[in-house]
Amino acid sequence: MERLALRINELVKDQTWNPISFSIGGLSLSYLMFANDILICYEAIKDRVSIVENTLSHSCVMLGLKINL
Repeated sequence: MERLALRINELVKDQTWNPISFSIGGLSLSYLMFANDILICYEAIKDRVSIVENTLSHSCVMLGLKINL
């Protein structure tokens, strides 16, 4: 899960992944991790859904997990 979190951080830095924002210039949120669970947060932009899907699919293959959509 940490590897997935690192990948999301890379995508946020590259401005490929748009985290949700609570206010202008305020806190942005791209994921929350709890024990062995992760909650993914991103700004809903239709063109960017494939980036999220590819990131999760790649991570699932590496970790031997399945996506619960």
